[in-house]
Amino acid sequence: MEIVPNKKDFKVIKITKEEAIKLGFGIIEDEEHLCVCMGCNNDCEDKIYYVPVLNDTFCNECYEMWINNPGTIRYEEDSPFEDSNFEYIKEQLTQ
Repeated sequence: MEIVPNKKDFKVIKITKEEAIKLGFGIIEDEEHLCVCMGCNNDCEDKIYYVPVLNDTFCNECYEMWINNPGTIRYEEDSPFEDSNFEYIKEQLTQ
């Protein structure tokens, strides 16, 4: 688990595939665990970005496109939801 700083102050956690499995993220296809990117619907492979305000995951490429998009704006009223998801995932990963 790595907390990812960004210029827009979103809380973002970079997780491994093993951590994604522990959290129950993704699907099992042909006996392989896949963590699906909400942007492109492909497997995130080894770079998985969990965005608490969206409560979903991105692959590296889609995360970069999302965070650098001028339309991606952090709204203060979303903070309670974002904080709750962030703390929950952090707690699950540190157990």
